[in-house]
Amino acid sequence: MKKLFVVWLVCIGNLLYAQKEESDNRFGANKNKPARQEWLRDLGFGMFIHFNVDAQLGITISHSLVGASDDYLKRYFNELPKTFDPAKFSPYDIAKLAKLAGMKYVVFTAKHHAGFCFWDTKTTSFKITNTPYKKDLLKEYVEGIRKAGLAVGLYYSPEDFKFLYDHKILIKRGDNQFDKHHHGGL
Repeated sequence: MKKLFVVWLVCIGNLLYAQKEESDNRFGANKNKPARQEWLRDLGFGMFIHFNVDAQLGITISHSLVGASDDYLKRYFNELPKTFDPAKFSPYDIAKLAKLAGMKYVVFTAKHHAGFCFWDTKTTSFKITNTPYKKDLLKEYVEGIRKAGLAVGLYYSPEDFKFLYDHKILIKRGDNQFDKHHHGGL
């Protein structure tokens, strides 16, 4: 039985390159297991599905949350989930095509910095099961990728703009603990 391979990514570079331990790293040494990093690097060609609640708009707007007005934030966090329904998203079909193309793994954005979760969690209401879709898309993703015989990877951002919004903390970048580890502030 294949084990679920969970990649706690803060930087996309973790997919391809082992992190160098930094002496001034606030979080301590690299917690990734070198053998698992080598295993992933040796897999070679793979796919990263960068997906979020704003995908329905055809663009990624979550970065515009930084310093945004209260009205804009309210619409993003409260209105987008009401219309988010990825009913045609088929992880198994995607995985079959990925395998046909020679890919060995697929990494999926389980939670990006905006804070939207693709599984039914008790930690937030900003999640897939509170959308018209209603189902645990992360579970469907894992099952579909495994069924196609590919390795499963998850991207999980420790940044959480929804948490900041809920706690009335300004959403910003530039002086927080995540900056050194985020994937470049795209």
